[in-house]
Amino acid sequence: TDAVATIPSTIVYLNGNTTVNTAPAAPSTITAVTSSVAALSWTMPDLADDHTANINLTYNVRIGTASGTSNVMKASVYGPGKYIIPSATVKGLLDGKYYWSVQAVDAANVAGAWATEGSFTIGNPTTVPTVQAINVATTASTQTSLNIGWTNGDGYKTAVFVKAGNSSSDLVAPAANTVYTVTGNLTGCAAIATKTVGVLVTANPTVTANNSTVCIGASANLTASGATSYVWNTGATTSSISVTPTSNTSYTVVGTASGCSNTKVVNVVVNALPTVSLASITGPLCLNSGTTNLSGTPAGGVYSGTGVSGSTFDPAVAGAGTFTVSYSYTNATTGCSSVDSKTVVVSSCTGVEAINSNLAITVYPNPVNSELNISLEASLINNSSVEVYDMIGNLVMVEKPITGTSTLHFSNLAKGMYTIRVISGERQKVIKVMKD
Repeated sequence: TDAVATIPSTIVYLNGNTTVNTAPAAPSTITAVTSSVAALSWTMPDLADDHTANINLTYNVRIGTASGTSNVMKASVYGPGKYIIPSATVKGLLDGKYYWSVQAVDAANVAGAWATEGSFTIGNPTTVPTVQAINVATTASTQTSLNIGWTNGDGYKTAVFVKAGNSSSDLVAPAANTVYTVTGNLTGCAAIATKTVGVLVTANPTVTANNSTVCIGASANLTASGATSYVWNTGATTSSISVTPTSNTSYTVVGTASGCSNTKVVNVVVNALPTVSLASITGPLCLNSGTTNLSGTPAGGVYSGTGVSGSTFDPAVAGAGTFTVSYSYTNATTGCSSVDSKTVVVSSCTGVEAINSNLAITVYPNPVNSELNISLEASLINNSSVEVYDMIGNLVMVEKPITGTSTLHFSNLAKGMYTIRVISGERQKVIKVMKD
């Protein structure tokens, strides 16, 4: 006969009955033994859970400073409990009275009812704390919190709460002097000690400083006031500083008084100088030359100098010599001024009479540096003389022409205006030359 193959197979049976997992029973006989730590323990009834053996149960413990609370130790919300045996040791508790309870958690993470609440005491919290707070100062516009220092007269640790008056709103920096209440409470102690604290608000100093407007090249004096000490962004630590900016510039000063500070920005505006020009004065002039009109721009300025009256120069008033004539102008909008100056030479022309003659005479170069050439018509050769006068009328040179062109040496003469007088019989001619 043929062999029959055996094929492995799995049979699954469905149980139609529903079994509900019930929460474990509440622990009983909870006990607390305290010294500096709390030794907590509890017992469980036999078969406390219908699906989980007692040995496999875990436990949640809650501890609070008031009945029914868990502000010191909270229970696990999900998963197994924190403790795997029916006891717990809790360290680091402050002196005071505590309330506690425990619940069992089965293998399915189902938590049972809480055990009847118990209590225990750490230390000896029988003394009402004495809160000794000190007054503090704060700056209303800069601080966002209030730091208060205090000392406990009894040596116990306290919880401290601060509020303004009876308001329950969050503490903010006060805008004016405010009374606060500091409350000290020993954990677990019903009695509360309070201390009134006056918060002295020191206002920020009102720092003032002068803005300034100057002309370029001038200094501005900046002065701050309203505080007891100052720091400028230039590094200066005095109330007043002197600055010479070349363009519009802002300066910052921080003033401090009673530990509070404020800042002031000072602006210095720098205005440009006007462009001023005085036209050259044609010279040299003789004492009897008459007045010369002066011309300066922009219009509206003031002429000044020896021999100046209004807008004219009078050589007769100035006298012989070299003079400086100036023209100054002030911009009416900015108040800034500029000045331009020119030099004018006045000669007394003593012994020299300007005569309109028809003598054919040529003088060159003019201005002269070292040699001045004088060309004469043929009829004047050997029949004329050449005299040279300086600008105050002194005779400094005489020449007798013997050829058509005579050379006068000016290299040893000082710079300035000279008068050349050519005399031939009853006729004469005067020519002015400038020595560079």
